[in-house]
Amino acid sequence: MTGRIILGVCCLLCSVPFWIISLSDRRNPDPIPFWSGDDSLKEKVKDIAGYNLEMAKLYLKCARVLFLTGVVAFVLPGVGMMLLILDLTVGGYLVYCTYQKIRKRYS
Repeated sequence: MTGRIILGVCCLLCSVPFWIISLSDRRNPDPIPFWSGDDSLKEKVKDIAGYNLEMAKLYLKCARVLFLTGVVAFVLPGVGMMLLILDLTVGGYLVYCTYQKIRKRYS
């Protein structure tokens, strides 16, 4: 029971920053960076409003996936752990590929 709670709460807490980024930075005058940030991103992106909207949608998808993984972890901890591993490996790669497409589209 304790493992379910720990795994579920960790997934839910991991989704919170993605929710915050997707909701608060949507109308930010600076481009939303990918993970650690890029100082030269403002010079590279031509349409910052469109770029931020796409990035906000991407971060919202990340938040939803981690939230659902946390909910599943409360019910089925084994499945939740497998989903978390998939989220962090395959999901991370897909998010990075999507980010590259968004950056190319708005550069």
